[in-house]
Amino acid sequence: MAITYTNLAASGNTTNLSSYSSASISPTDDTAVFACFSSTASPDTTTPNVPTISGNGLTWNQLDSNTAAESTDRARITVWSAAGNASNGAVTFDLAGQTQEGASWWIFELPGASIVDIGTVGGTAVRQGADAAESSGFPSATLGSAPLSTSFVFGFMVGVDTAGGIASLTPGSGYTEALDRADFGGQRRTAGIYSLPAPPSDGVVDGDFGVTCGTRTLAFEIIEAAGAGGGAAGAVRRMMLMGCGALAKLAVPLQARAVELGDGPVLLGPARGPGGAVLL
Repeated sequence: MAITYTNLAASGNTTNLSSYSSASISPTDDTAVFACFSSTASPDTTTPNVPTISGNGLTWNQLDSNTAAESTDRARITVWSAAGNASNGAVTFDLAGQTQEGASWWIFELPGASIVDIGTVGGTAVRQGADAAESSGFPSATLGSAPLSTSFVFGFMVGVDTAGGIASLTPGSGYTEALDRADFGGQRRTAGIYSLPAPPSDGVVDGDFGVTCGTRTLAFEIIEAAGAGGGAAGAVRRMMLMGCGALAKLAVPLQARAVELGDGPVLLGPARGPGGAVLL
């Protein structure tokens, strides 16, 4: 099953608060869900706390959290992942009592993506990640190796401009924009971009804020779930199904055993007749 993208929330709040909540969302059970959050502390010269997240009955795993700066202004972006038995409701981002000057968030799910080791960068589902800051207004992070052609790649980025001149983000080639939002009088702009299918093979996740500003980009590659319709295992499975008609014509019922190893080869056991006798 190929990965598909479903937006759950892409919004924010310009009010000064120490805790923010999204609108109610309805994640799908046992599906990879990602939440991204951006904020600036009050006063803006203060480094924002690392937020915590709760909601939907899920266990959220922080994948990365880091800051961007220009002059004395600061902003923080954080990304989490989750999968499990989900309930409907809001997602809450809490800053442990530290007041923020507005916040933005992006929450989405990926049907067809792996959920194995969903909370570990460099594990199975989250194949790799990248984290980079720069000061020219061109947010960019480069994955360590070329992403798989069937993967989903996304970037969450923030720009900080003390003059408040960031009008929008132009996504890099091959990417679609899902979030582009200004907070804090335009001095902070947050964007979310993704590529599906066939992410750029150079692993670069980038954009252009259009002005000189401090930026931070967090980027991740999410792989397709093993089995169901893809790779060698899927091909062998389809061959087995095609052969069922011929097997059904035999006078005795046959039993085949298959053990799937990830998305790799399938090991077939011997066909057996009544009483477990091996049929040659």
